[in-house]
Amino acid sequence: MTSLPLFETEPVSAIAFISPAKPGLQPQDIDWFLIEGRAFAQEHGLTGVSLYCGDQFFHYVEGTRAGIRADLERVSSGKLHQPPEILMQTTETTRHFNCWYMGFTDCTNSSAQEQSNIDWQAILPTTRDTPDMSKGIQLVTLYWSKWIAGMR
Repeated sequence: MTSLPLFETEPVSAIAFISPAKPGLQPQDIDWFLIEGRAFAQEHGLTGVSLYCGDQFFHYVEGTRAGIRADLERVSSGKLHQPPEILMQTTETTRHFNCWYMGFTDCTNSSAQEQSNIDWQAILPTTRDTPDMSKGIQLVTLYWSKWIAGMR
């Protein structure tokens, strides 16, 4: 995975939102979102994580306001998502991630999803060890923990 430059030229903002998946998604649809999302994030200087659990996506995105706005527009107009619900947003934060990750509660039908999940779970302990856990990281760990436990 490619990391972002060490120096920011604009303040970093963050947003967390959920977006229900459109009915009938197939593993190849999620693979497309994974590949396209990774390229989009790199192109727009975004970091963070998207989580997928059956019929719901959770997103935590860090970057410039313009990059975050473009990501929201991409998700809102995409073929995989229903309209997003914003859970939190903030400006002038620090990055918690060095690139964009994607985690899955079930990825048995795709080697791309399995590898992405390995990458996500390797970085996951870092998010839990953050001394002053931000609201965004609290939401990441809340959604991941409850989805892994089988709760919605």
